[in-house]
Amino acid sequence: QVHRARLPSGERVVVKVQRPGVDRLIETDLDILFTIARLLERYVSEVSFYEPVGLIEEFARSIKRELDFTSEASNTDLFHRYFESDPRVKIPRVFWDFTTRRVMVLEEIDGIRIDDLEELDRVGADRKRLAANLVDLFFNQIFVNGLFHADPHPGNLLVLEDDVIGMIDFGTVGRMAGDMLREIKNWFIAILDKDVDLMAKIYLKMGIISEETDITQFKLEIADFLDRYLTRPVERIHLGEVINEIVTSSPRYKMRVPSVLAMLGKTIMLVEGIVRELDPEVDIMGIGRPYIAKLMLGQFNPKEWAKGVYSTFSDISEMARTMPFQVNQIVSKLNRGTLKVDFEPLGLDRLIYEMDRSSNRLTFGMIIAALIIGSSIMVWSNAGVKIFGYSAIGIVGYLIAGILGFGLLISILRSGRL
Repeated sequence: QVHRARLPSGERVVVKVQRPGVDRLIETDLDILFTIARLLERYVSEVSFYEPVGLIEEFARSIKRELDFTSEASNTDLFHRYFESDPRVKIPRVFWDFTTRRVMVLEEIDGIRIDDLEELDRVGADRKRLAANLVDLFFNQIFVNGLFHADPHPGNLLVLEDDVIGMIDFGTVGRMAGDMLREIKNWFIAILDKDVDLMAKIYLKMGIISEETDITQFKLEIADFLDRYLTRPVERIHLGEVINEIVTSSPRYKMRVPSVLAMLGKTIMLVEGIVRELDPEVDIMGIGRPYIAKLMLGQFNPKEWAKGVYSTFSDISEMARTMPFQVNQIVSKLNRGTLKVDFEPLGLDRLIYEMDRSSNRLTFGMIIAALIIGSSIMVWSNAGVKIFGYSAIGIVGYLIAGILGFGLLISILRSGRL
């Protein structure tokens, strides 16, 4: 729940309060999701590749972070400091003295929802300026800060006086740093340059490509898609859709895309939807071009090269320092006969499965044979209750053996291996 309030100092604030018991309700929901994910991972081979349990674990971490209001307050504070000197945007100030895990107090920002076009026109807001500023602010978040508001729906974006954009609700943010940020910047360059070879290299560096990935087919599909999409008129190019198409096509080629890429695609799609309502003729690619140009120039920046060289030499130095000790350990273990090597033969799981199935059928066949022999002995001995002059136990045994034998035959025929 969110309430308006006034501090003893007279400052107007909003108070966000967590509903009692919501954490227990979420724990119950997560338990149900984990149960479903485990069943899918165990019994549905087409789904198991995507590691549903891992996806739910990531979702659980995300939603638990949102339950801790101090985490959202920290995000808000960070964005406030990043954009404090930017006159185009307003981020609320956090009042830490009144903020806890379940209660958050923020400076009140009163404005018009950014999708309320009628009200914006009534107050004389410059919609073209708003659209251009919003795109630029998000490019700045992604490419400069490596930290972006990941839930920019219209309810979280307000228009204040003088076309200032107010941003609220930083419960979900996307973070990129170090190698990840560098590779995502290169990923954007690859998209706009239609360089599928660079994209494949980036995916390889990020650990997205698996042994089952058909790289050639993936590159052909993406190249065809980018050729068709990026040759459209500027106003018809939707960057969010381009990114989303690349992200959603990746699983077809057995590639595990990091959640931050999916989050980035969703964020850009939301922002694009808003800015095209504000200004249908907005040139998103044109606004983003200076950022992309800066990224491309950054690749030839001596400082960046120096950083890369320093990082490489640091790695080599560390390796040279630790290698003699590690080699000495291996030799010592070899001398003592205690060196262990783990290996996993490919296809062994399938072999074990086939052997298990064969032994199960053999056991089943032996049980059926035993039932037939036992039933035959009972029938010829004339012992016990009789049906039509034959031993009832023997007849029941024959029936059970017949049913089991029929089931075994059907199983063998279905497998296609007689």
